[in-house]
Amino acid sequence: MTVTVAWDNDEHTIILFTFIGNWTWREYWDACMQSNAMHATVKHRVYVIADLTASTTFPIDSPMYPIKTLRIAPVNAGTPRIAVNGGKIVEIVVKTFKRLYPGFANEYDIAPSLADARLILQGYIERDRSR
Repeated sequence: MTVTVAWDNDEHTIILFTFIGNWTWREYWDACMQSNAMHATVKHRVYVIADLTASTTFPIDSPMYPIKTLRIAPVNAGTPRIAVNGGKIVEIVVKTFKRLYPGFANEYDIAPSLADARLILQGYIERDRSR
């Protein structure tokens, strides 16, 4: 499988999607279903990092998949979802997505590294714990 899903920490507050090589939107969809099942195992908010470091392509056949997955997101899904190392194409897609769908503008963000994404989400996780 070219899109894998795993817990990124022992607290189960972050799920890491890892995209490898040439992946498809169908594989992404299947990974989202796995992620949703993982969300259901905990009651607290869960954030997502999409690590595209090892991805060699970004499918353009159906850019509506990110919107479809937002519509089926679990109630404890945290935002933003952060894309890492996606390159210029991911940056363009995220910026375009935010312009076309302003209601979802805060749903996605971009980080230059996995460490940066974790650091960004740590602030959200700490905020959640203080509530």
